[in-house]
Amino acid sequence: MSTAAASSSFSACHRFLAIPELVAELAGCLDNKSLHRLMLTSRRLSTFCESSVYHSVVLNSLDRCSFERIASRDYLVALARNVQHVKSLDSGLLFAVYQFHSTLASQQQERDKEREQERERERKMGDNNSRGPLSIRDLLPIPDWTPLPDILSPQMELVLLPPMCNLTHFKMNFNRLIHHRLHLAYLPSYDSTSRSLLQATWLIYQSPHLVDIDMDHVGLESFRDIQTLPTVIYGLHKLRKLRLHFSLPRSEWGFLGTTLFFSCPPSLRHLRIEMFYTNSALTDPGLLAISPTPPRREEPLLELKSFFVQRVMATTTQEFLSHFQHCPGLEELHIPKIGDSGLDIATITRFIGSHCRNLRSIAQDSYQPGQALPLSLGILETMAPQSLQKLNSIQCFEREIIQNDFSGLFRRHSTTLRSIELSPCWQIRSNTLRTILCECRSLEEFVMIQADSPSHCGIDLVDAVAAPWVCTNIVRLFLVVNLQDFREPSPPYTITTTAAANTGREDDNGDWNGAAGMETWKPYYERKGPIVFTAKEEDQFHSLELFYQQLGQLTQLEYISLKAQLDTDFGDDNWVNEMQQWLIYQRNTLPGMLSLGDPKTGRPGFLHLFSGWKKLKSLMGSVALDTAETRRTVRLREMKFMLEQWPALTQVEFMQAEEPEVEELVAGDGDGEGGPTALEWLQDERPDIEIVL
Repeated sequence: MSTAAASSSFSACHRFLAIPELVAELAGCLDNKSLHRLMLTSRRLSTFCESSVYHSVVLNSLDRCSFERIASRDYLVALARNVQHVKSLDSGLLFAVYQFHSTLASQQQERDKEREQERERERKMGDNNSRGPLSIRDLLPIPDWTPLPDILSPQMELVLLPPMCNLTHFKMNFNRLIHHRLHLAYLPSYDSTSRSLLQATWLIYQSPHLVDIDMDHVGLESFRDIQTLPTVIYGLHKLRKLRLHFSLPRSEWGFLGTTLFFSCPPSLRHLRIEMFYTNSALTDPGLLAISPTPPRREEPLLELKSFFVQRVMATTTQEFLSHFQHCPGLEELHIPKIGDSGLDIATITRFIGSHCRNLRSIAQDSYQPGQALPLSLGILETMAPQSLQKLNSIQCFEREIIQNDFSGLFRRHSTTLRSIELSPCWQIRSNTLRTILCECRSLEEFVMIQADSPSHCGIDLVDAVAAPWVCTNIVRLFLVVNLQDFREPSPPYTITTTAAANTGREDDNGDWNGAAGMETWKPYYERKGPIVFTAKEEDQFHSLELFYQQLGQLTQLEYISLKAQLDTDFGDDNWVNEMQQWLIYQRNTLPGMLSLGDPKTGRPGFLHLFSGWKKLKSLMGSVALDTAETRRTVRLREMKFMLEQWPALTQVEFMQAEEPEVEELVAGDGDGEGGPTALEWLQDERPDIEIVL
């Protein structure tokens, strides 16, 4: 139900305020801001709706509003009054430490109250000699590992918060900020990595109905920390989603990862474990022997659908496979960084491909040189054909695999693949890209991002037009196109030999005719009409037109990045940094793409082929308007055509940021009918479009 519909329903049933259940149901359809406004209209409505305000609580202390709430006694009292209604909590370390002390004190008060009532009942019954066990209703037992509370200062008066027993979603960030020490809710254990983690773990223990846990920047100081959290997680029998982001020494990752994996309850559906390394070692290794060992799950995770782990959790192939033996229903897999682990990659790919038969999405963010094939691509080869839907290979296409043709792997899943992301690429054959575009008919996203250093990873123009593209439903396309034949003379537009310079002349069309049968031509956009093309140029523009026709048929496009690569013959020593590589693309152009052409001079233009891009939001790549070609070929009519045919456009890479020419072009200096005027008109008509990136 929409907010407007909910408000309308409130107006219609205002006289039925005697039905609080109905009011509470409708209140759940409103956001907090609308709910607060509604509560101001009636005292009875305010009473009925108060609980709905606390269904989702944000106290992460990273924004001003949360910071002020934690300091407000009135807010904390209201939260304590409605704590049983809290379903989702987004907490920061400052509030978590306060909540632990508050809830622990609240439980102690309840236990003292229960004990006093029990003694009173016994006194009245006159049976002091037959005292039975105390019954503390609705309270979980206090575990042995519960950390001792801080000694409170005389000025601090805690607002007692009962346990959030009905909590289902818990999110927490362990980041520490210096100014938090000045906050009214600050307690000393905030600065202790181990104690604060134990306190947060204790809070999780108090919420047995949790289905979603997300903990960020979790620091580990001792081996006891590694033991306690998995023990509590094991007891959460309704848990469906778990994300943990740890900070720990590299040497302990395997132990922690394995302990966590085999402590996850069978109900888990989504598991994500990330980490960042510290140089410090864990303390008190002796506690590992005396601390209770977390229960080890024996049954498989039959419900697990997605598994993301950042680094390999095993030292042997068998240990590695033991994790996947527990995941037969896996649908999404992020392959961990393997490094120099000595694992048998061929055995692993065969096992995962045959055992995880429901696998639909594979991601890998590293490739270890020396492997015959990246693990992700090896699984493609061993899993059932026509089953994979999404592939994300990061840093997998490196120089070592340049000779490999992966066309067969993509053809094996050509009817099911919907998303392919290859980034950054150093080497990939052009015919592999042709297979993807010409045979993967279900494709909705194809992102190929070239590496910062020179590489050969674009599609050759001849492959781009070899067959019709079947991916006509594609929404996001990032592609590099190799246009080696369009390289211009060097130095630009001049005769390159002394003989030609002495005898050559410029003809009536503005073209150079050199001596001894040698001809050096000006670029087509600098020639005076009527333009006469050589046979080679006609073939080039014919191929370009076919390529642009392929692009024009992609009518579902929303995001496109086309980068022109004019030189793919890079030596090993010809390295360029990221900024230089970016500028190379900016200075290249896709000939005639942004122009409607000029029938008077015969100058070609192909912009009209893209009139079907009605959903286009972003145009990136080699489309800058400050290149030698686009300065002469893009006019006001081209800009009007783009805005008329691409109504959804919000972002276009027309200019390079912080370039001297940009200010002049955007300001509108020029001859009155070229690029400057067009850009000025564009900014006036659509100031919301971002043109400098």
